[in-house]
Parts: sequence; C-alpha cells; structure tokens
Amino acid sequence: LGEMYLNGAGVDRDDKLAFDHFQQAAQGKHALAQYLLGVMYAKGWGVKPDMVQAISWCDSAARQGLPEAQTWMAKYAPRH
Repeated sequence: LGEMYLNGAGVDRDDKLAFDHFQQAAQGKHALAQYLLGVMYAKGWGVKPDMVQAISWCDSAARQGLPEAQTWMAKYAPRH
C-alpha cells in the first residue's frame, strides 16, 4: 500500500499515508519498507527531513542485504 500511495498508483498520491504504511512495515523488519522509509526521511516526503533517521533506516535495510539500500548507504553515508 505504501508504494501505491507514494507513486499515486490507482490512488491519489499521499506521502503521509505512504510514510505511515512504510513505517508500520519497517518496524516489522521489512527491508524494502525500511529503505523507502529512509528515502522518505531523506527527501522530506510525508515527514520533516531527517538524515539521521534516513541513515538509520537505510542502514537497517542494507544490513538485511537489500541492494538499493546498500547503494544508497555507499552514496550518502559512506563512513557509516
């Protein structure tokens, strides 16, 4: 559901609803949701921008082996 709201796929785009869905899934250790939640924090979509949170969530996803998160971490938090 989060991706549908983020992309406006079949529903009106709603960053806050997307954020809420990703947050719930991320807390359940869903790697893609953790990564997307991190990106939303980084970009300020549906939430106040917060790079500390962005790095934390993307790092969690990267540690689970998600390639997109690993690439993001290498680019935005190379010393983490």
